This record gives sequence, C-alpha cells and structure tokens, in this order.
Amino acid sequence: KATLIRQDATKFLYILNQIDHTAREDNTEEVFAAWKRALAHYGLTTGSCYAIYNPEIALPIENDRTRIRLEKRRDADRQSIKDRIEQVVVERAYRIVGILRKTAHHIENEMVPRITRFSEGWRRTVLWADALVLGSIILAFLLITLWAGFWDGLKLNIPFISNLFSNNEALRAAGILILLIAGGYIHFQIRRIAAERVKKRVLEDIDDPNQRLRYTLAFRKNSRWWRSIFQNRPAGWNKNSRKVLSIVADEANTYIQILNDTFTNPSGTPLFGDPYDQYVESKNAAADAQNDAPPTRSLKEQALKVITRK
Repeated sequence: KATLIRQDATKFLYILNQIDHTAREDNTEEVFAAWKRALAHYGLTTGSCYAIYNPEIALPIENDRTRIRLEKRRDADRQSIKDRIEQVVVERAYRIVGILRKTAHHIENEMVPRITRFSEGWRRTVLWADALVLGSIILAFLLITLWAGFWDGLKLNIPFISNLFSNNEALRAAGILILLIAGGYIHFQIRRIAAERVKKRVLEDIDDPNQRLRYTLAFRKNSRWWRSIFQNRPAGWNKNSRKVLSIVADEANTYIQILNDTFTNPSGTPLFGDPYDQYVESKNAAADAQNDAPPTRSLKEQALKVITRK
C-alpha cells in the first residue's frame, strides 16, 4: 500500500526469479498474466515485470525450443534490469529538481495568492461582523435607555450609574477597563469564527488532505491574535523570500539543462558521480576565476526553509 502513494513508484521492479518452473507446462505467459492480475488487485499497475532464473540451480529443461526461448527471455530481462537500475539515478535527479522547481512555482503562484485571498476575506468578514455586533449593542442600549426615560434631551442620565461613578475615579477606570476587555473579547471571538468560515470557503476546491492541512496551518499563522486584520501580506512572505524562490527556480532550470546536456550526449559517454556535485564544481571553478562567490547546496536548504515556513 505504501508503494501506491510514492511519487517514484515506477522505479520498482517486479521479478519472477524462478521462471524455469514453467518449462514443463510451457505456460510462462499464463503465469505472467495471473501475476499481473494479482498485483493489479492491489492497485500496483505501474512498474516493470521481468522473468529470470538461475541456470546453476534451475530445473532441467528437456525441450530445446522451450529452453532456448526461456534463455533468451532471461538474458533480455536481465539486461533490462541492469539498464533500469542505471536509469534510476538519472530519473531521481530529474524528479528531485522537478519537485523543487514545481514547489517554488506552487508557493509563489498558488499558495501566496490563496493566503492573500484568505486574509482579504477574513478582514472583510471581521469588519462587517464588528460593525454588526457594535451597532446592535448601541441600538439595544439606545432603545432600553429611551424606554426607561434616562434621556434628558441629548443628555444621558442613569441615576444609579451616575451616583456610583461620580465621585470615585477608581471605579470609573475599572468600569472603562471592563468595557474594553469585554469589547476585546467579542472582537477576538469574531476574528476566530470569521477565520474558520473564510477558511472553509477558500479551501472548498481542494480535496487533497495534505494540501488542506498545509493551508490550514498557513491560515492559522496568518490569523494569530497579534496580527492586524489590515495586514494583507502573508506571514513570512517578503522580498527575501521572493529572492530565494527565484534563485531556486533559476538553479533548478540550470541543473535540468546540465542533466539534458549530460544524458542526451550522442556519444553515450556515461556520467559518474552526482551531477549536482559536478555542476557545483564547474560553477566554483568559474567563480574562482572571477573572484565571485560559488553556488552551494545551501540553496536547497533555503528553499526547504521557505517551503516549511509556508
């Protein structure tokens, strides 16, 4: 089951290593078909299938035609396995660089705009809710005091409150403080409820649970109690973040070009070692000649830091 969710699932090889046992009934294809159906039952439809056997411990094959056919199949599949193993390194390099470039693009062109849209919707909702709640409280207060006859023209006179606070500055300050605390509590409850409502609306088109979790964490960070509702820029998104992502994308494109130039070489000359190390060494040599700072693997660390922060 874990194989199904891997992004490199195609690198797995499925090998029947005792195909000589099919020589007597000469039913190699039937065995292969049954084996593939069994794998497909569990969703394993990717990857390559091969048939080999060890001639030193294999069962004796009396039919010469069958033996020759199985030997050809064994030799061809064994060579294919070796070639596939050599290709894994190349594919891994392309896959890692591709994911890095795709992630940088996803952060700048999808995550940041979505988080910005969340912040804008959250701000509007909070402002409307604050105005509605505050207006309702003021309206209710006016209606109650008018009904009780506490207004003398445009002057409000509530006897028991006037007597309580008229000659006591401490009680007056305490009353004001209680009102501020109550108003702040109501405001932050509105912020919390508004954030949950806007989050559901912004994420309604995302089904991937991992994506939803990442966005939820980002929204939570951008709606902390200390962040102003008037701050549109996502938390952690600044000029330096843009620069890091731009550098990562440029380096990824350059590295892909290096891979293309290396592994599409018409001469077929193989590449030994890590292609990124060779790329860094070549850039370092050029930088030394120009007294410039060489690129290092820290770009990967910077990109991962930005991705994690988001």
